[in-house]
Amino acid sequence: MKIIYFVGDAAYTLSEQLLIPFTGTQRHNVNNDSFNYHLSQLRIRVEMAFGRLVNKFRILNRKLECKTNKANARISLACAHLH
Repeated sequence: MKIIYFVGDAAYTLSEQLLIPFTGTQRHNVNNDSFNYHLSQLRIRVEMAFGRLVNKFRILNRKLECKTNKANARISLACAHLH
């Protein structure tokens, strides 16, 4: 079974499939600080990838006006595959 994880920032609540950085006094642990650094680098790469997709496929530059979320997801997935 394939497990999917999502990456978020500290504004989100931790869940089993959402990775968020350590905050407060937890940051002072060396391992937690390393985790925060690598998570930050991952988030930067994801944001860069989305930026490239939006730059290449201008349809993503505005809200998709499809009737269903499934259609919106298919358009996004098609753009990712074509990229």
